[in-house]
Amino acid sequence: MAYVKLHSLLQTVLCLSWEEVCFLLGKLGAPLWPESVTAKPTSSQSETFSQLVPVVRTLLDQHADPIALQNHLPNLPVTNGSSTFPEDLKAYCRTLEWQRFYQQKVQPTMEQYELDTFGRSHDIMSNFWNSCFDDLMSMAYRCDKDKSDSKSKFQVS
Repeated sequence: MAYVKLHSLLQTVLCLSWEEVCFLLGKLGAPLWPESVTAKPTSSQSETFSQLVPVVRTLLDQHADPIALQNHLPNLPVTNGSSTFPEDLKAYCRTLEWQRFYQQKVQPTMEQYELDTFGRSHDIMSNFWNSCFDDLMSMAYRCDKDKSDSKSKFQVS
C-alpha cells in the first residue's frame, strides 16, 4: 500500500531534484542494487521488486534528467509503455553499468543529501536535548542545595 501511495504522490509532484531522486532510488530501491541482485531472491523480495517497478519507472521517466540518464545509463531498458519493463529492469540490475551507476552516482549523492538534509537538524536536536539535560541537572543540583540549606538553617535555629 505504501508503494502505491508513494507512486501516486510521485506522479503528482511537479519536479524532484536529482538529489531527491537518488535518495529515493537508494533508500527504496534496495532490491535493485548490487548486493541484493546477486543473492537468490525470496518471494517477499520478488513481491517488493514488483511493487517497486512503477516507482522506479516514475522516478526515471518524470524526475530524472533524460540527458544525464542517457549519459550514465545508455543501455537502460525503455521505461515508458514497455510491458516487459519489470523483467528487463530485473536483468539490467545485474549489469556492471547499473552497479557502477549506483556506486558512482546514486550512493554518494544519496549520502550527501542525507548529510545536508538530516545532519543539520540532527545537530540542532542534539543541542536542544543536551541543553534540556543540562538544565535538568542544574535544577536538581539547585533543589538539593536549597534542601540542604533549609535543613541546616532549621537545625541551627
